[in-house]
Amino acid sequence: MKYPKGTLLLARFKNVEFDQGHVAVVYEDTDNKTSINDQLIIHASPDVLYTDKDKYKNHGSVKIEPFYISNNNWKYKNKCYYTHICYPENWLLVDM
Repeated sequence: MKYPKGTLLLARFKNVEFDQGHVAVVYEDTDNKTSINDQLIIHASPDVLYTDKDKYKNHGSVKIEPFYISNNNWKYKNKCYYTHICYPENWLLVDM
């Protein structure tokens, strides 16, 4: 499965210290042969551990990377990290 550019990918809140949920946006459209795993997403991601947050001024950065990277880094018990989607036509308001 793949999603159109602009689709929101949402992960549910789990706890305050480890995982407060997440939002990413599908960054590109792809051909029919590509799955969501190969699509690029844009999202903010931590560069330091939560326990080290007080040692650093900057805690993370905005990244453009394939979906599978953040999904594999954060998934739990082989389940997809992202639990919900919202198609662009349901959240992007474009007045034409």
